[in-house]
Amino acid sequence: MKNFFQFLILSFFAFGLIVLVSGRADVLTNFFKKEKLETKNEVKIEIPVVKKIEEPEWLTAQASFYDPLDSTQTKSNVDGIGASNREIKSGSIALGSTFAEQYVKAGIEVYIEICNLGIDIMTPYGKNIFRVDDLMAKQFRNKVGKCYIDFYHGDLTAEYKRLGRFDVKFRVIKIENKQLV
Repeated sequence: MKNFFQFLILSFFAFGLIVLVSGRADVLTNFFKKEKLETKNEVKIEIPVVKKIEEPEWLTAQASFYDPLDSTQTKSNVDGIGASNREIKSGSIALGSTFAEQYVKAGIEVYIEICNLGIDIMTPYGKNIFRVDDLMAKQFRNKVGKCYIDFYHGDLTAEYKRLGRFDVKFRVIKIENKQLV
């Protein structure tokens, strides 16, 4: 029951975040879908399960890349595991924003789509689709209204690695709590 209330609180936080970032209340349409679950007592309950966002807003982030096994780029005791307790690999990103920490630490999976790179990156999640598996350092998470993305180093071309930092357009396309689905 505690996990349900945590999920419910995070879901309302997601509502507010989308409205705050986009300035549009209509993006919340069809955000939640009710599903019926059966418990051991055969009592049916309805809980909200976060699904795909129908018309997500494109946002701008400053992007770069990192190697999760390089202690000069990440934590000192490197193990290749991100803040989500998942392995950092192709399709993984680290996100630096004011909302990312609550999602990652609660085990909620956030998927984003990237555009305007000029290249298509195939990940395990689809073309230009990435999952937030790690958090950037606190100085990148505490800047209200700004987002930062660090790609897994193996996903970018040498050209983008030479650039260092570059702007990308992204949108959150799916927020999912795997513990409830």
